[in-house]
Amino acid sequence: MTSKYPEASLIYAEYILSRIPASVRHGLSQDQTDGIRQAFMEDIKQRQSAIKFSGRLHLIFRTYYLVIMLGRDRRHSTLEREASKRALVPLPIRNFFYTSLLVLTITAFGILAFVGLYMLKSALGIDIFPNHHLRDFVLMFIDWIT
Repeated sequence: MTSKYPEASLIYAEYILSRIPASVRHGLSQDQTDGIRQAFMEDIKQRQSAIKFSGRLHLIFRTYYLVIMLGRDRRHSTLEREASKRALVPLPIRNFFYTSLLVLTITAFGILAFVGLYMLKSALGIDIFPNHHLRDFVLMFIDWIT
């Protein structure tokens, strides 16, 4: 059960279960306790953000903390609002937007890969076209266009 969840979510679930009064907690069956634990662990899994920065500032008499989290808002009300806004845009326009975004992303990664490979080639001293450099080909292409 705990293998697909981080250890922190198990610790959080156990902490929440420990906050339930003992008289109520002992009245729960093992299946009920496991169900509650599972629900809290799933909640933590969904709350994880794409980028999380946390830090502490220790001063002489006090400690301050800073937490910055960045990620998609997955609250139910937000998802419903996004879906209703998305439904207002006609499907062909949405498809064009998503396709354009995909092409732009692939092109950007392609250019980055080309530049990275070119720099690696240059660093290794490999000369594919003797006495020619990328700058020569770019200038030749610009002259050909104009």
